[in-house]
Amino acid sequence: MEKYGNAAAEEEIPKELLLGQSEKQVEYDRAGRVIKGHETALPRSKYEEDVYINNHTCVWGSWWKDHRWGYKCRKQIIRERLSPLEQIGIEAAGRLMIL
Repeated sequence: MEKYGNAAAEEEIPKELLLGQSEKQVEYDRAGRVIKGHETALPRSKYEEDVYINNHTCVWGSWWKDHRWGYKCRKQIIRERLSPLEQIGIEAAGRLMIL
């Protein structure tokens, strides 16, 4: 009883749920599409969308050339590569640290 509980002691399930009935009304057209009533929610993607990394202004995969994906904004096919402006900034900062 401690591990699994007591199903008989819990509250009763509403009849609407048991019988699959509800007060919701949905109207369909002849093709079977919903006209009004139950509006379908947009499914959420399991992937992050519109994520801009390494100072790019477009997403990875927005450019295709020679059977390879890349960034459209810089025409780069190396995914983890920094944008040219960031590369220059990092190299300049490295030179200052050496001095």
